[in-house]
Parts: sequence; C-alpha cells; structure tokens
Amino acid sequence: MTSEHVKIYLPLILGLIAFPQLGETIYTPSLPELAHAFLVTENLAQLTISTFFIGSAFGMLFWGGHSDKVGRRRAMISGLIVYIIGCTMCLASRDID
Repeated sequence: MTSEHVKIYLPLILGLIAFPQLGETIYTPSLPELAHAFLVTENLAQLTISTFFIGSAFGMLFWGGHSDKVGRRRAMISGLIVYIIGCTMCLASRDID
C-alpha cells in the first residue's frame, strides 16, 4: 500500500473504529429525554443502550467472518448500509418497542 493510500484510508478506518464509542457518547445523555418522549421508565430507556452493545458485539462477530469471505471493503460498505437502515428505523419508530 502506498503512502497516498494510507493518507486516504487512515481517517476512514479511524472513523469506523470510533463509530460505536461516538454513538454511545452521544446517546447516553439523551436517555432521560428518550424515556420522557416515549412515556416509559428510565430503566426501560437504559435497556436500549444494553441492546445497542449486544447488537454491536454480535455484529463484530458476524462482520469479521463476513469480511473474510467477501473482502473488507464490501463488508464495511454493507455494514454501514445496515447501520443506516437501523438508524432510520429507530428514527421512524413510534414507541420504544
């Protein structure tokens, strides 16, 4: 890999590595407002972040093997597409379930 490729891909790789941590850092302070908006207890709202981490852990297991089969570029692109679809579904949800 040339130094030009490293300059292009390094910020992308660092951004993808930081994705879960950034999502959690942004999401955690909004939990009380989330509970208020959906009219649920704060404990139920906190369960959503546990679900996020469980999904993230299983996703890492799946996408690791997937990247070995189809290549890292395709796995990253398909993973980002799944992430965007999931975020869009959460945005459109009417209740916490």
